Amino acid sequence: MRKIPIIIILLHETPFFMKSIFKTIPLFMTLLLSLSLVGCGGGGSSEPTDDTSTKTLTGLTAVGAPLSNAQIVIKGRAGLEATGQANAAGNFSIDITDLTAPYILKATSSDPSLVLYSYARSGATNANITPITTIIVSRSLESGSTLQALFAGFSDINLNVFETNFRAAINEMNDAIGNSDFSGFDHFSGVFAADGTEYDGILDSFNFGYQNGPIVIKNSDNVIMIGTNDTDEILGEDNNKYTNITGKIVDGSTNLPIEGATVTITLDGSDTPITASTDANGVFEVEVPKFNTITVTVSGEGYQETIIENIDSASAASEISLAKIPSTPSTEVNPVTFKGKILDSATENAGVATVTVLVRAGINNQTGDILYRTESDANGDFNFASIPAGNYTLELVKDGYYSSFENVYIDSSNQADTTNLYVHTDINATETDDSDAGTDTGTDTGTDTGTDTGTDTGTDTGTDTGTDTGTDTGTDTGTDTGTDTGTDTGTDTGTDTGTDTGTDTGTDTGTDNSDTGTDTNTGEADPITSLTIILTWDAQPEDLDAHLTGPKAGNENERFHIQVLTEDDKCWADTALDSNASCDNNETATAYLERDDVDGFGPETLVIRTLTAGEYKFYVHHYIDPIFGSTDVEKTGSISTTSNAQVKVIDSNGETYTFNAPVSGGEGPNDIWHVFTTNASGKPLSVNTLEAKSTDVTFSLE
Repeated sequence: MRKIPIIIILLHETPFFMKSIFKTIPLFMTLLLSLSLVGCGGGGSSEPTDDTSTKTLTGLTAVGAPLSNAQIVIKGRAGLEATGQANAAGNFSIDITDLTAPYILKATSSDPSLVLYSYARSGATNANITPITTIIVSRSLESGSTLQALFAGFSDINLNVFETNFRAAINEMNDAIGNSDFSGFDHFSGVFAADGTEYDGILDSFNFGYQNGPIVIKNSDNVIMIGTNDTDEILGEDNNKYTNITGKIVDGSTNLPIEGATVTITLDGSDTPITASTDANGVFEVEVPKFNTITVTVSGEGYQETIIENIDSASAASEISLAKIPSTPSTEVNPVTFKGKILDSATENAGVATVTVLVRAGINNQTGDILYRTESDANGDFNFASIPAGNYTLELVKDGYYSSFENVYIDSSNQADTTNLYVHTDINATETDDSDAGTDTGTDTGTDTGTDTGTDTGTDTGTDTGTDTGTDTGTDTGTDTGTDTGTDTGTDTGTDTGTDTGTDTGTDTGTDNSDTGTDTNTGEADPITSLTIILTWDAQPEDLDAHLTGPKAGNENERFHIQVLTEDDKCWADTALDSNASCDNNETATAYLERDDVDGFGPETLVIRTLTAGEYKFYVHHYIDPIFGSTDVEKTGSISTTSNAQVKVIDSNGETYTFNAPVSGGEGPNDIWHVFTTNASGKPLSVNTLEAKSTDVTFSLE
């Protein structure tokens, strides 16, 4: 099976797109390029001259993952061309003896379908062709031109104008994405490998696609840079610019499908909604442009309106599944009781006390108004005595655990039951001290440009003389005795790294959002080092199993396969495992199955403690015991039609990615759901395909 690109996601057997739901990781702050405009003499100007000693131009074409076997064309200033092909790793080496510098480069890939561009000056020996070089070159064009026109007429362009724009575009890009970790790295000639680490890991952190026409690079927060409008040339055929959103609308009380419900898709920044209706099975399918944030509204006669928020069509799956969506009958008008229990996902259903439970209206609403809140008791139990029927998003918060979000449906049919919800141990919690419970003695060295939204109750005895550029998310528990006389006008987007030793003389006009820890970085997100993967599903089928395959460090030709089959299969270590410890508590394991569930619902949890270079693939298998015989219950249902299976991935920074099983497309009870892939960058990329496998539990996965 071919490797899957990360920025531009190439799904299993599907055409191009870009990657799934993501979070900003360290980016560039400064780039020093040895590019200079040739000086003018005697009132005239001259173009750069060729370096005749350069005979071969090597390079790499990649979009995070390599563009394997891409066709490379290099055109010189005199109009002559040299051609070649990248290898499986995206590397190329092409004889340019007959060409005159500078050079324009084009990489054309059929799988995924796209075209990327780059530029190399006289004397260059290495040239990268990536989405970043493509955007920069596109922004170097004169007004009204396109990349396709630039390549076709390269010998005729005004090179001095182009290079002036080129240097400005590099500076704009670096300012937009800035990261000091790669200060001085040359996007165009710097040498790197498409292995998910270092510079390639930064490429992996971006979406590259289009939005309302122009090509763009985007991170999880906003559009980083917009290029030209020749999207068709760069992104290939039109059918590579869309994805399907599917879901199944059911009656929340009876679980029966609702035919004829209206589904309205609203794209971020667009005034024109897309609508569809559900069929006799309650299923809808809507084609939407990729690279948009989407809100789905479901309405129907006799039902209350249901809203699903924050759907990112940049997840790049051929199908984005919203799974089963319950709608509330209009007859459900009286408040009901909702009881829940917070359990630890790794410790056999042990109740977890003092978990804060926050309730927001709607599905996947992670930032809206908090309607209700409570805290779990000593046994992990909580209770909302009077809450209107409907769909809600619950946020679960406790020190030492990842904060998590759970969508729940509440009505009179489940008020007598207790809903189990799970929290997941933050495996990095012991490595980072986030407990700033006393006097803040650090020096603020960043620019405070954000809004503090929490409560500052700590003792601030120092002088705040720097620029605080991070986001203050902890809780100061001491007493603030300084006088703020200035005005805090920006968004606090980084982390406090210094020591406050003086007197705070500015006026903090924002709200301090509970500073509970010691800020230790400078505004850049930490690299992702680990992933926690949680599989849940409904009562049927009884047993779904998590499978992970991944790279064996130091041996690119071998892969490990974690599954529940035997004790030895439950974990993998790049060095020898501790012989005195089992897989589930073996601290030398780099990846391990934390918990297996065999009686429905889950959770089944799997942890990648240490990410290494190479590709990881995560699957879900509908298990049927071929040795001891299968029960009728085990044979009932499948991943696609009845399981309501969901996989959540939580990275070491606490970012959560959610994947729902496709609502259709499975081939029976033995289907395999290929959920996502990832690499050393830790960004899970949706694959979302179903296929049939043998009932033999020893089946092999790539």
